[in-house]
Formats: sequence, structure tokens, C-alpha cells
Amino acid sequence: MRTLFLLLIAAVPAATAADELPDYSSQIRPLMQKYCVNCHNEKKPQGELSLAKFTDEAAAMQARKVWLNVLHRVTGREMPPDDAPQPTERELDLLTKWTAGVVRKIDDATPPQPGRVTMRRLNRVEYRNTVRDLLGIEFELGFDPTRDFPADGAGYGFDNIGDVLSISPLHMEKYLSAAAQLIERSIVVDGIDGPRVWTIPANELRVSSPTKPAESTGQWPTNWIAELDVRQAGEYRIKATISSKVANGKQAQMALQTEGSQPERFTFSRQTKANVVERKMKITSTGRRQFWLAYQHEQNKPTFEAADAENGEIVIGSLEVSGPYIAADSLPASHQRLIIARPGPDKTRMQAAEEVLAAFLPKAFRRPVSATERQKYVKLFAAADRPEESFEADLALPLKAALVSPHFLYRVEAEQQGEDGSYSLNDFELASRLSYFLWSTMPDDELLRLAGEGKLTDPAVLEVQVMRLLADPKSRALSENFVSQWLQIRGLDNFQPAAKQGKIGTRLRIGMASEPIYVFHEVLTKDQPLTQLIDADYTYANGDLAKHYKLPPLPEHEDKQKQIEKDKILRYSLPGDTHRGGLMTSAAVLTVTSHPDRTSPVKRGKWVLDALLGAPPPPPPPEVEALSEPTDPKLKQSLRERLEAHRTVAACASCHKRMDPLGFAFENYDVLGRWREKDGSLSIDASAKLPDGKELDGVTGLKGYLLTEKRAFSKALTEKLLTYALGRGLEPFDTRAVENIVTQTQADGDKLSRIVVGIVLSRPFRERSSVNP
Repeated sequence: MRTLFLLLIAAVPAATAADELPDYSSQIRPLMQKYCVNCHNEKKPQGELSLAKFTDEAAAMQARKVWLNVLHRVTGREMPPDDAPQPTERELDLLTKWTAGVVRKIDDATPPQPGRVTMRRLNRVEYRNTVRDLLGIEFELGFDPTRDFPADGAGYGFDNIGDVLSISPLHMEKYLSAAAQLIERSIVVDGIDGPRVWTIPANELRVSSPTKPAESTGQWPTNWIAELDVRQAGEYRIKATISSKVANGKQAQMALQTEGSQPERFTFSRQTKANVVERKMKITSTGRRQFWLAYQHEQNKPTFEAADAENGEIVIGSLEVSGPYIAADSLPASHQRLIIARPGPDKTRMQAAEEVLAAFLPKAFRRPVSATERQKYVKLFAAADRPEESFEADLALPLKAALVSPHFLYRVEAEQQGEDGSYSLNDFELASRLSYFLWSTMPDDELLRLAGEGKLTDPAVLEVQVMRLLADPKSRALSENFVSQWLQIRGLDNFQPAAKQGKIGTRLRIGMASEPIYVFHEVLTKDQPLTQLIDADYTYANGDLAKHYKLPPLPEHEDKQKQIEKDKILRYSLPGDTHRGGLMTSAAVLTVTSHPDRTSPVKRGKWVLDALLGAPPPPPPPEVEALSEPTDPKLKQSLRERLEAHRTVAACASCHKRMDPLGFAFENYDVLGRWREKDGSLSIDASAKLPDGKELDGVTGLKGYLLTEKRAFSKALTEKLLTYALGRGLEPFDTRAVENIVTQTQADGDKLSRIVVGIVLSRPFRERSSVNP
């Protein structure tokens, strides 16, 4: 009964038969009257909790949340408070046995249900990955239409929770803009059937004259400018027809140019007859752009020279721009992926458009699309269709419309009615749940094929697909997105240590953030036991992090250590004296659980309770003051001594009894996670004493203790992963599913991958409630 499992997370133990439970009226109620009701009464209930109202077991059976809270407090030795009469060990065992049993009894009496997930909008990461896989394009420096998306909300520790993924007018504005940019990037709208040609006569050119030297008096323009709408990047050509009013044969330096390009210079010989000059240039961005012909100077003269009788004015006949010039075999892969049909002798533009949309919409919406629904988008093409426009330019409208449809932006699951209030997801809905859980993106062709064949609801097929998806490089998305939020290390990007603690350079910050993700991914994809997350004999680091940890260079990379390899994340086998291994001793975790100027046993202990054991303490009461500095600067007080004084405040004691011992175990690690023997001139005491009297020797002792109580860690990790997979917070009716997954995982060797398989095969993942629980 005195295990870490009960002490720290107070998880409900294995089922207890009803006839084995202590009698409520004769055994439990008298104990509560003796130790609890004095504070938790109807008149002035402490913590807004009254236990006096539970006069019999029937009333008690209606309050699962109350008894779970009591179980947490009693087994954690938080209640009764230290200054109140304390129950004997026998009384404490009796009370914990009854509260654990009654919670289980309530759970067993609760009708099973899979729960209901709010229709979820794609978060920013899911949106980026989905358009990447749908359109076949990559985000790169200078191209990221999601850059200005509003930040995603978070719930239950994750940013993929349906309840917080609302949509606003600003979202729609950004989605419309992103859709236009994405389609523009994906398909070629000009040039396939030949370049577009713009011919601008002289009287339609805008003219300008730059600032001239003081002695210049010329009045004729030195730039002739055309402004055109460019819809497609590529090769363009500018052609100018020019002549001179005086045919003296003198040379002038001129240039053809467009925004962002280098001037294409040429020498113009002054003749009255028209001369045609043409130059090629590369256009890399679209939109309203300027093209111009520029007079620079007379040949061999570096400055502007005004027109006079000898140097007659230059006369522009016209400026012609044509392009883009696209080779048939140079179309980007994204274009070939989307435009699977084009009009021709035996196919009208409308027929070709319908063929393209018939292939695109089911992938975009991640389900079959009826002919009626498809026709809505075909009609959009018809509305945009103009004979003078290219087929692709007109097709861009329905493609963009699909990218702002709720069926693309949301993960829609159809409403149904089940006999017991629940129903199974269809194959396509299950394919989406699976791919967004493991890949943070849309289902691939194989998942969609299996869904179309009705095979994905077969548990055997589903398990094979789980292992296939985990083996794919895309599964790194699960490690990156889940781990960074589960371990609460996203704050590392903004953490700035105090000057006396040192600096975190860019490469070190990258190494810190990458380490736990790489470790988790190896445990997940190489079928390792989840205990490797608590302690392992290896880690991952780049050059800066390895130096931070004082790890010896890897022999196979030693020659390159000062070159490219210092930026690469490499696997290190850990020597026994590194004080590393597992997630809790990673620099990222140790840094984000510190203050900028000192370590924080409270934050680190709270992190263990929340991230590793799934039992976060409540927020501190508003009247509690922060930890104060010593009043006498000459008095050297250790952090441990100051926290012990802080715990004398009654409102602080109960939670700090749980957090502080766990946090003190990390005191050998400084603000940036470096190992140390002293804090300034003071020796470090990293010993820890848990509420049940169990003593631990630093992190090594804590790791050993957690390893002996690995079911507690397995349960907490399962709850976090299930929350992430479902996109909702867990409810009491999910307890059975969690317990079943943990039990099955233990039977399968405690492999992390088996937790993932168990989640996917569980009822909450494969089914949905028809009504809100």
C-alpha cells in the first residue's frame, strides 16, 4: 500500500470485490467523523469540500471525483494536515482500501462508452504537413503561408485538443491567403500552352527620371516602366524597340531590368531607325511587378549626360514582355501530381476539370466524395472558365476553394446513432485518426485504399498498419509534437538564463531540444521497453550539447568533430559517470524547470508529478508568497533551508511535501542542466525523503525507485498519449481502457510501441459516443 504508485499518483489499484470493502457506516464514516469532518463540514467546508453530507454508501457512490481526491490526499500524506490528529497505520490502510475500492466500484457500475471528440480543426503543424502531402510541395526559407496564422490554443497540455481549436475571422483570412499562395506554388498557370505576351506602347509606359548632377539640364526620361501582373515564376523575356532623334552613331549604355534582378546591360548606337533589343531574365516571385528600360549614361561616361543637339533624345516605340517559357518536361512534381488531365481534341475543358477534381477532392477531404458534392466545385471552374485564360488558371479557383472548405480544415466525423449511445468510426475516419496520431498529417494512399476496401476496421489489419506507420520516417512527427508538449520543453526557445549562469547558443539550444525527442523516437521505433525513458545507457547530442555534458568525442566522428558533425545529432553511448540517461536528466527538462537565476526544486518536483506520474499538484493559493531571499545578505542559506522554512506555512505544506523531495533529487544539476558538486560555496544535498519515509539518494535513487514502480509511469504515459491521440481530455469511463492498455503492455514486455498499438485498438480510439457524456 505504501508504493510510489499510491503515494504520488494514487492511481486506483486492481479491482476489489464489493464484499471485501470495509463497511462504510460502521468503519469508514466514523473515521471521517474523527479526522475529516471537523474541517470538511457543511458550515465552513475547507477547500469547498464537505464530507459530512455522505451519510451512507448510496450517497457516497454518487461522488467518484470526491473519493478520488480523498484517495490522492490521504495516500500522499497531505491529509490530515500535520497539525491535526493523525490516523494510525491500520486506520489509514482501512481508509485507502475503501476509497480505492469505491472508485473502482463506481467505475465498474458506469456504462462503458468511448467518449465524444469535438470536431477538430487542423492545428498549424497538421495543416502544414497535410498541404505538404496533398500538394507535394515543401516549405522552405521565404515560403511559409502559415507564418502569420494565429497561435493554436492548448488544452490538457496539448495543442490538438478539439475543444480549444476554434476558428476566427482572422483564421479564415489567413486560410484564404494561404490557399492562394499554395495553389500558386503548386501548379503552373501560365506558359504551358505558350508564353503570355504583353505589348505596351510608348504612350502607356510610365516614365521617370532619377536625380541628376547639378549641371544636368536634360528633360527627357531615363526610365520607361511597365507594371504587369505576373502569375507564374519562370523565365521571361523583355523586348524594347528604340531609336534616337539624332543619328550620329554615338553609343549609349542602357539596360533592361525587372524588380529583384540584375540589370541586363547593352550598348545602343544612336540611329533614327528602330532597333530591337531583347533580354532574358528569371522571375522568382509573382504579383504586381515592374519591368523597365533604363538609360544609364553615354558610353565611357559614368554619369547621366543630358540630351542636346549632338546627343539626341532616345525614342521608345514599345516595350514587350513575354513569358513564362516553360518546357513540357520541366513542370514541377506538384503540378504533375495535381493536373492529371488537360483539355485536348477528345476532352473538353469541363471534362478535364472534372477528372482533376474527382481525383483531388477525396484526398483533400480524406474520404469519398459524391458526384453531387463534386459538381459544386466543377461549377466553380465553369464560373471561372474563360477561353483566353489557361486551363490551369481557371482550375485554380475550385482547388483553392477546397483548401478553405471545412471538410479540409476540420477532421469531420459523421454523426450516427448507436444502440448503446455509441458507434464505430467508419474506415476513412479511422484512417484519419490513425495518420494524424502517428504522422500529424493526412492518410497516405495505402491507408485510403484499405479504408476504401473496408479492411481498416479489422483489428489485425489495423495493428499491421500501426507498425507500418511507426516504421515510416513520418512517425518522427509523433515524437516531435508529443514529446515537446508532454515534457513541457517548448518553453526552451524563450528561456534566457541570467548572465551569471552562462548563455545558450543556437546550436546548444537545438541540441537540448532534440535530445529527448531522439531518445523517445528510438524507444518507440526500435521496440525498446519504456523504462529506457527513465534511464538509458545512451543519449543523443550535437557537438555543443556533447561539450555541455563533457562527453568524449565519438571515435568514428573525431576527425569531423570540428566541422559538420558538431551540428549533427549523433547517438552517444554513455559512460557510467556522466549522470545522464533517460528523459529527466536531459538539459532541456532541467533548464525549463529552473528559474533564470537559480534552480527550482519546486518546479522540478512539480514536473515529475505532472509529466511522469500524471498527478500535478493544484496551483498555489493566491495568498501564498513566493520564495523569499534571505533577509541578511551575510547569512548563507541553502535553497533547501529556505524551502524548508517556506513549508512551515500551513497552506504550502501539503503540496510541498510531495513536490520538494522529488525536486531536491535534481539539485546536482544547475540552471542549464550541467552537473555540479556545489552551489556557489555551499555543498549540495540531493537526498530526498518521500512522504512514506522512503529515502532516495539523488536522481540515481529516484530513477531506481521509478523503475521499481514502472506501472505508475506506464499508466501516466498512457493517459498522456491517449489524450494526444483522441484530442480530448480523459473521463472516468476511460479508466478501463487505460488499465487494459497498461496491463497488456506489461504482458508484452513493457514496449512503448505496444502502448501505441493498445491505444489504436482501444474502444475510445475506434468508436465515438452519439451524445455528450
